[in-house]
Amino acid sequence: MQIQNLFNKEDRAVSPVIGVILMVAITVILAAVIGTFVLGLGSNVQQNAQAGVTFEQSGTDADNGATVKITVNSIQQADSFTVKSDDDDEEYKLNGDTQTSITADSSIAVGDTIEVSKLSDGDKITVTATYEGSSTVIGEYTVK
Repeated sequence: MQIQNLFNKEDRAVSPVIGVILMVAITVILAAVIGTFVLGLGSNVQQNAQAGVTFEQSGTDADNGATVKITVNSIQQADSFTVKSDDDDEEYKLNGDTQTSITADSSIAVGDTIEVSKLSDGDKITVTATYEGSSTVIGEYTVK
C-alpha cells in the first residue's frame, strides 16, 4: 500500500457534511428557543377554572319532582360558581339554606352541598366555575 493513496480516498467528505447538518440543526433549535423567550409567546396562556363536583339524584316525587344533590369535591382554581337548571320552578339549597339561585355571589367551598329540587325528567343542571374572568363548565347532569 502506498502512503500517497491512503489519504486520497473519496469518502472523506462524509464527516464535514454531517458536521454541517448538525450545526444547522443546533442553530435552528437555539433560534426557536431564544425567539420564544424574546417574544414572550408562553406568557399569554390563560388559566381555566378547575374544580370537581359530583351529582346524586334522590327519588322523584309526583308533587315535588326530583332532587339532585351536588357536592363540591375540590377547588384548584375557581373564584366563583354558578348553578343553573333548564327548569324555571326549581328550588336551591346551599348547605341547607334556601336560596333563590346559586350565582357568582354565592360563597362556595370544598365539601359544600347544593340541592336543586322540583326538577322534572330530562331537566339539565349545569355547574360553571369562573377563574380570572374565564368561565368553564365543570359538571352537567340530566335528571332521569
